[in-house]
Amino acid sequence: MNEIGSDDNSMSVDLNRCDFFVHIHYLPLNRMILAIATHIDNQLGTFRDMEMDEWGRSWRASLPIRIRMSVNKPLKRVLCIRSTMDDEHTVYFTYERLPNFCYLCGRLGHIMKYCGKRFIEGFIDPGDTLSYDPWLRAPFPIRSRPTMPNHKHNLMTRGCPGSRFRPQARCGNFW
Repeated sequence: MNEIGSDDNSMSVDLNRCDFFVHIHYLPLNRMILAIATHIDNQLGTFRDMEMDEWGRSWRASLPIRIRMSVNKPLKRVLCIRSTMDDEHTVYFTYERLPNFCYLCGRLGHIMKYCGKRFIEGFIDPGDTLSYDPWLRAPFPIRSRPTMPNHKHNLMTRGCPGSRFRPQARCGNFW
């Protein structure tokens, strides 16, 4: 979504775009650079950000990039990219924190049961051969959090100081 300023009218805000973290899989290591990320992102939406080192490279199994994409268009699953030597590479996309989407048409905001394609005359049910699958959802990233190992009020073991909530280990039968 777009940022709203204090002088903006809420009716003039474009709610058709949203930022997503997209993971690009099976991209060769020598192609995990900012230039190729922006090229791929321009196929998906507008490039916003990328996690990279000081040379503009990423050394992960997948290349995480942040894009602003239209929520009215179907999700992209694959893309063929060409290198300078006419080599083609097929890359696959997964999306972090993806909301409900239709496995039939690939659009956000509804599920297959309520897809408009189902109500078109002459619709043939694809059965188990759907174009989109749950594999488009990227697993939640493990983000590092600051910890205080010697802190005497560690919230995970003792609860908040002064509160009545104290986490307890439960064993045996709950009933």
